[in-house]
Amino acid sequence: MAEKAIVINSFVDYPAVQKLHIRTGYPIFERAAVKEKVAKELIIAGGGKKGLEKYAEKFTDLSGKSWWFFCFFSKFVECWII
Repeated sequence: MAEKAIVINSFVDYPAVQKLHIRTGYPIFERAAVKEKVAKELIIAGGGKKGLEKYAEKFTDLSGKSWWFFCFFSKFVECWII
C-alpha cells in the first residue's frame, strides 16, 4: 500500500494534478475506482472527502476553494520556474 495517493473526481481534474504526480510519484485513482484502502493518506482533487472516509487514515482535501487556489498556485509556480 502506498504512503500517499491522489484521488480525482473525474478525468477533468487530471491535468491539475499531473505535475503533482510527476514530482512525487503518488499514484492517481479516479474516485469511482477506489473500493478499498489504497494509501495511508489521500490527496483529494475534486469532489470532497465524503464517501472516502473509510479508505484512508488522513486526508488532504483540495476540493472547493482550496482546489482553485491549488490550481492557481501550481500554474503560478510552473510559470515562475520556467
